Amino acid sequence: MTELRNHPKYDNNIQDWQDYLILYTGKHEDLIDAKYLWMHEIEKQRNEYITSDDRGKQLDYGARLRRIREQRSRYINYMKAIYKRYIGIMFKQDAEMIDLEPLETELKDVDGHGTRFLDFMQDAYLERFLYASSYVLVNSFDTGAESLEEEEALGQRPFLELLPTIDVKDWQSLARQERGQFEFVRREYKELKKRESFQSKPEFRDKSDVYWLDNSEGNNPVYKITTYVRDDENKEWSIDDEVVISNGEQAFDYIPICAWIEKESFASNLKDPILENFNIRSYANNVLGYHGHTKIVITGTGDNNEVNLSEAATLLVEADGSVTQLTPDSHDFLRHMVSQSEMNIFKAGFFMSRFMPSDSRESSSVESLQEQKEEFISVIKSEINSLNDYMNKVIKTMADFKGLSDFQGRIAISDDVSIQDNNELMMLFNAFREDVKTYDKWDKAVKKKAVNLMSLAEEDEILKQIENDERAESANPIARNIDNIINDIRGQQEAQEG
Repeated sequence: MTELRNHPKYDNNIQDWQDYLILYTGKHEDLIDAKYLWMHEIEKQRNEYITSDDRGKQLDYGARLRRIREQRSRYINYMKAIYKRYIGIMFKQDAEMIDLEPLETELKDVDGHGTRFLDFMQDAYLERFLYASSYVLVNSFDTGAESLEEEEALGQRPFLELLPTIDVKDWQSLARQERGQFEFVRREYKELKKRESFQSKPEFRDKSDVYWLDNSEGNNPVYKITTYVRDDENKEWSIDDEVVISNGEQAFDYIPICAWIEKESFASNLKDPILENFNIRSYANNVLGYHGHTKIVITGTGDNNEVNLSEAATLLVEADGSVTQLTPDSHDFLRHMVSQSEMNIFKAGFFMSRFMPSDSRESSSVESLQEQKEEFISVIKSEINSLNDYMNKVIKTMADFKGLSDFQGRIAISDDVSIQDNNELMMLFNAFREDVKTYDKWDKAVKKKAVNLMSLAEEDEILKQIENDERAESANPIARNIDNIINDIRGQQEAQEG
């Protein structure tokens, strides 16, 4: 019996990693779990079936309200949008290809499915974005070639495979990383079993590939891949296959897995504000749109304590009294919380630590805005430089697989990130806030923000007119000069950027 173990860091991080993946994929059936769509107090009161003689078996009002809210709650995928924006900035300019002609064919199709190298590396960057680590395996399909000439004749060539971080369960790094980064790496995954016919039921089995260096032959380590399979009944692992990997002439003496590992992922900063926004939106929509979580107590009309639920909970109590409606929360406060929670997401995602709230009468100074832009640009440049190093490790390993010992080719993405790229992030932020404009307070808040930005002499009077909704053209400078105001704002932004 073979015992396969997990790395302590894997066990410590796997729960968070699974959360990041769920928030990125955004599947409704995952997100309505109570871990992500948090339970409201009224939903917790009873969560089982009750039986009534005249109505039969039915869900109690807490469970029914939960079921309704799960159906109507919808998730806005900020995690994916922010990742796409990072990719859009980092891969905005064409990469510089230097002396890559020997790998020209391979770089046009790196995985056997027609994926170009840069497109593949965008997927590899997603792993770094979500989990702070990314693994690329360089491998080749076994054709039985015994020399480089025979390998070329048979069409053997290096291919890339992205090892999902969630699948990489154990590893050990080399103390010195002159060639290769690991002493061993273990991944675990599910494989579809071979079926007898098209009528056979699809079944999966657990498999594990261990990439390791065999030092039993002396000073020259040999790179091997040992595959294990787990028995369905006793759950024990046994060796299924083992191969020695070579480049056609000699065995590899290092593990061709390239890794990019950071201390912290971007998703770790986004998880809490995204979950907060999802739940505030769900709750606010339930209250504002459907009067959910509202309790109506009617006393003196029933024989027993019964419950009737449409969109609200109605309690029938035997006693003399009156009808009372208990409202769940302040509507204005809920609208404010939705807007504020969206700000928190973009603060975390784009390093807007000093972004002013929408209802603030203050505006960020030119120096503060410039400092935030420079901070974000610094982060992006650092990411681009690390990505370039990662890509060139992968390319060098591909060259080793092809036997190109004197290979000097490399790839470089420009780190020339402009202030305009940062401004486009603000456009994205505003685009996500479009849906909040339907709320009553949004129109006034935006107008107040515009007045604060311009520092007009009549500021106090204008703000008072906005608050009182005085829309007459003769009394409202904003309505009268809207085009000029927009041009003034644009002019001030251009002056700040200049």
